[in-house]
Amino acid sequence: MVADVFAPPAVIAEREAEIVTLSLALEFERQRNERLEAERSAWQAERAGLLDQLERAIGEREQLRRQVEELGRRKKLSSTNSSKPPSSDGLRRKPKPSSPERRRRKEQGRRPGKQKGSAGVHRALVSDPDKVVDLLPSHCGRCQANLCGAALGDGKPDRRQVWDVPPPPGLVRIEYRSLALVCPDCGETTKATFPEWAKAPVSYGPGLHAAAVYFHVLHYLPFERTSQVLHDLFGADVSTGTLAAMVARGSERVGPAVAEILCQLRTAPVVHLDETGCHVNGKLWWAHGASTERLTLLGIARRRGGEGIAALGVAEELAGIAIHDHWSAYWGETLPKASGHALCNAHHLRELTEVFEVYGQRWAGRMMRLLLEMLAMRNQAMDQHQAALGPELLAELERRYDNIVKEGWKANPRREGRAQKSRPGNLVRRLDECRSEVLRFLRDFRVPFTNNEIERDLRMVKLHEKISGGWRSEAGARAFLRVRSYLATARKQGQGMQEALTAAFEDRPWLPASTGP
Repeated sequence: MVADVFAPPAVIAEREAEIVTLSLALEFERQRNERLEAERSAWQAERAGLLDQLERAIGEREQLRRQVEELGRRKKLSSTNSSKPPSSDGLRRKPKPSSPERRRRKEQGRRPGKQKGSAGVHRALVSDPDKVVDLLPSHCGRCQANLCGAALGDGKPDRRQVWDVPPPPGLVRIEYRSLALVCPDCGETTKATFPEWAKAPVSYGPGLHAAAVYFHVLHYLPFERTSQVLHDLFGADVSTGTLAAMVARGSERVGPAVAEILCQLRTAPVVHLDETGCHVNGKLWWAHGASTERLTLLGIARRRGGEGIAALGVAEELAGIAIHDHWSAYWGETLPKASGHALCNAHHLRELTEVFEVYGQRWAGRMMRLLLEMLAMRNQAMDQHQAALGPELLAELERRYDNIVKEGWKANPRREGRAQKSRPGNLVRRLDECRSEVLRFLRDFRVPFTNNEIERDLRMVKLHEKISGGWRSEAGARAFLRVRSYLATARKQGQGMQEALTAAFEDRPWLPASTGP
């Protein structure tokens, strides 16, 4: 460095030029590095954005894959492997699997219908017909001579009877006159009271009330069509508003019978429970039902869960076995006094059919065959008036059940938590954890195989909605279902519908019997 101080000017200039060149090079390199750093940051940001897009694309692809799988699964569903109604199967329906009864008939060579040699059924002539019409020929069958005034032939006449209905009667106009009597002891004049159905100067009687409610509640005719039917059959011009008032009046009249139905359901040994959606004033409500072979009670609530079930009035005091479709609201505090639960195996058969046909899991087919085999053994034992199946047979059937459940777990590995990854997994879990409720029909012959009793009753609610539409008010819905409960119970116990309704409007409603028809 010391030598550089005394260097010639040319050398110093050269060195200074080198310094400037190096400074410029360093500045260029610094700017280049800053540019590269900015580009690297931009690339990193772009990479992060692309990775985020890729992650979203993967998520969307997975979502689309699940949607495609779900749509494919739904396409394979029908009324045989799901809760879809048969009307949704379309005109080209999938052929149903042959039932055991059909297979047995085919093996025996039996054709459907009346079998050769079996006793026929026919209408026999009655000895006291309501009307006799004597038929006389007008001309001779050989020479065509006039037979007017000819003598009767020998032998008994040939007889044929035609059973027909008489033309609809018109309205019977009954006038009630309240007469007064004078007491012979005190001289007080007392007038007779009019019957309950004759409060106004002109009123419709119990028979017409019963006919109107019969058409609307039992056969689901809308009010306008019911009005037309009453006019066509009886010549009665009844407005739709009057018809609505008749249904409401019928709901009040059947109150004692509905209260008795509720009381008997609470103490029944086995009760079917279910619910279905309906519409009140355009909004979704829920129709809840409880029934036995002899009783039916229907109600309505805004909610489907425990609150709606409790609104029916049966659940909190139910002491018997509750049969339902495993809806979570039926467990726990909803039925605090129930002696046990049983699950509907019709639901299980449909779900097993879905798992077998849609997911291709063979264990489901084996479980279906086992459940149907159990049902056949139970029915055979009941036909033979046995109180229960033998313990060895029960143990063998339950062992086979457990083996199939284990196969189901192998096909759908268990995971922690309540819900499984798939519908087959959830079904296996239910069949495993609720095996006592699934197989209760096998140990207790009072418990049926399915929950069809209440489902048949609630199906009428859906039929009403298809024909007449939903209800316009909560009061109208409650009135309809109370009368429907009364009529359904009366029909189960062998009562005539018109007679039961007429008795109710005469303020003497029919009450359900606790035992016997």
